[in-house]
Amino acid sequence: MYSTTAITFFCLLALGQALQCYHCDTKQDPECNSHFERHLKTCEPLEYGEFVGEDAKQPIGCRKIVQNVIGEISIHRECAYTGEKFDGRKITGTSGVSITLYQCSGDKCNGASALSFSLALVPVVALLWRF
Repeated sequence: MYSTTAITFFCLLALGQALQCYHCDTKQDPECNSHFERHLKTCEPLEYGEFVGEDAKQPIGCRKIVQNVIGEISIHRECAYTGEKFDGRKITGTSGVSITLYQCSGDKCNGASALSFSLALVPVVALLWRF
């Protein structure tokens, strides 16, 4: 009986925890590029227009947008309320403008680039391949 109560309590506690994402922009704060830990934010439901009260828009994940305008790169990190998971979806515009989107569903997942993680795996894979 006690174990059922404890399991129910911890399940409800986990459901009640809010999503946390980094929220910053390198144009306003250059530290958003590499020292973004202090920009951690709890993603609150959006309440505006038709999304009020029980109909408030709930956060679904975290987003990182890398924008390249003629070689000038800026990074924007935020809570995501719409969209789907992306791991580097590139959108190219005109006149040297491109955007790369990253969207994920876990806490603090819009931090370091997925590219830096995958590059770190290259030596590990090479060693495993050799043996």
